[in-house]
Amino acid sequence: MKITKRTVDALIPPEKGYALHWDDEIKGFGVRITESGACSFVLEKSISGKHRRMTLGRYGDVTVE
Repeated sequence: MKITKRTVDALIPPEKGYALHWDDEIKGFGVRITESGACSFVLEKSISGKHRRMTLGRYGDVTVE
């Protein structure tokens, strides 16, 4: 899916834990939604052969743009 304000607003929280949704156009860019409904933007990259995931910011404080 292409991550936009509309798609983030439409996300349904999982029953437990969190769910990740990845952008189709920007490799490694995604949004994490927790069971409480909190959304954060994340970036996942391979650095020196190890997968690293960083939180870029919470939705609302940071926009998709």
